[in-house]
Amino acid sequence: MRETQTVLHISPHPDDELIGAPAALFALRDAGFGIVNLACGLGRSGQHARRAAELREACRRAGFELELPPEPIALSSSDDLVRAQHGLVDLIGKTATRLRPALIVSPQPHDRHHAHELVARAVRDVIVDQRAGSCSRWWMWGLWGDLPLPTITVAFDERRLDEIAGALEAHEQELGRNDYRRLVRGRAEMNATRGPELVFGFGSAGDPGPYVELLTEAVLTNGRWLLGTPRRLDPTSALSEPPGGVEIGDWLYRETVTQCYGSPGALREGARFENEAQRDRIWDHRLHEDAQFNQRLNFFLIAEAMLVVAAAQVLSSDTPSPWLGAGIAAVGLGLTGVWAGVNRRQVKIMRHIQDRAMKSLPEFRKHYETRPKGHSSTRWLRDGIPVIIAVVWVIILVVAITDLV
Repeated sequence: MRETQTVLHISPHPDDELIGAPAALFALRDAGFGIVNLACGLGRSGQHARRAAELREACRRAGFELELPPEPIALSSSDDLVRAQHGLVDLIGKTATRLRPALIVSPQPHDRHHAHELVARAVRDVIVDQRAGSCSRWWMWGLWGDLPLPTITVAFDERRLDEIAGALEAHEQELGRNDYRRLVRGRAEMNATRGPELVFGFGSAGDPGPYVELLTEAVLTNGRWLLGTPRRLDPTSALSEPPGGVEIGDWLYRETVTQCYGSPGALREGARFENEAQRDRIWDHRLHEDAQFNQRLNFFLIAEAMLVVAAAQVLSSDTPSPWLGAGIAAVGLGLTGVWAGVNRRQVKIMRHIQDRAMKSLPEFRKHYETRPKGHSSTRWLRDGIPVIIAVVWVIILVVAITDLV
C-alpha cells in the first residue's frame, strides 16, 4: 500500500511532464504527494532509446516516479490513431487501476496537437469507466491550445522556474530543436497578468508574483462533469475543494478544431464543423436505415413463410404435386438469395451511417465503445435467418425430388 497519495501525470511525449504543468506538479510533490509520470509515447521509432534515457534523467531531477509502457504507443499523425486511442485507454486504465491515484493530470482535449487530444480523451474515458478507482478529479493543462475554462492559478517564483528548467534540460536534444524553456517562462509571465482575469473574472488584479501557471479542473460527480471551483492553488487542500455547478461534459466531448480541420501543416480543405441540425439529420438517417432493415426483414420473413406453407400443402395433400412443390422450393431458394444480398447491402449502409454518427455524436460513440462485448445481433439477423430458411428450402426440395423419383 502506498504511504502517500498519488498524482498520476499522463505525458503524450517525453518533456511534456516539464512543459505542461510543472509548477503544479512540483508544488504537489513538495506537499507530500507522490508524482508518477506515465509516458505514453517516446517519439519516432528511431528515437526511443535516446528519449527514454533523457526522460529517466528528467524525472530523476524532478523527483517524479516514471512509468514506461512495455511498448510505446505510436502517436505520430501517420500512425493508426484509432488503434492508438484504444491502446491509450488500455494503458492508462491499467496504470490507474494499479496506482489508484487521487488526481490525474493531462493535456486538455482541445490542445490542437492530435496526440495531446488523444491522451485527454483516453483519460476522460478511463475516469468515466471508473478504471481509476475512486478518482474523479482531473486537472488539464494547455500547451498548443489555450485553456478556455481555467479554474486554478499556480503562482511560482524564479527559484521554481530554475528548478523546472534544470530538469527540462535533461531533454537536451529536444531543446536543441526547440528551446521549450522559453515557452515555459514566456507563458508563465503572460499568465501572471492575464491568468487571474481568466480565472476570477475580468477586472481582477494581476498576480503579484512573476510567474503563474493555469489549469482547468473537472470533477465527475454523479455521472456529470462539473467545472472546478476557481481558486489559487493551495497544495495542502488541493483535492478537497468541491466542484462548482457548471457542467462541461459538452465541451469535453465536443469535436475539436484538430478533428475537423487537421493538425497544423496538414489542414484539410473543405472541412467544416457540423452544426446541431446536421447532427440531428445524421441521427435521423441512422434510425431510418435501421427501420428499413427491420421492415425488409419482416417482408422477406412473411413472403418466405407464405411460400413454405404453400409448398407444405402441395406436397402433403391427398394428390401431391412434386413438380409444383419443387418449383415453389426453387423460387423460395432464389428469394432467400435475394434476401441475403439485400441484407448485406443494407448492413453496409447502416455501418457507413454508424461510422458518421460515431464521429459526429460523441455520446453515441462513448456508449457504443463501452457496450458489453459479444456476437453482433445484426450479423445474426443478416446471415443467420436466411441460412436457416435456405436449409428449410433444401429439405423441401429434396422431399419433392424424392417423390418425383
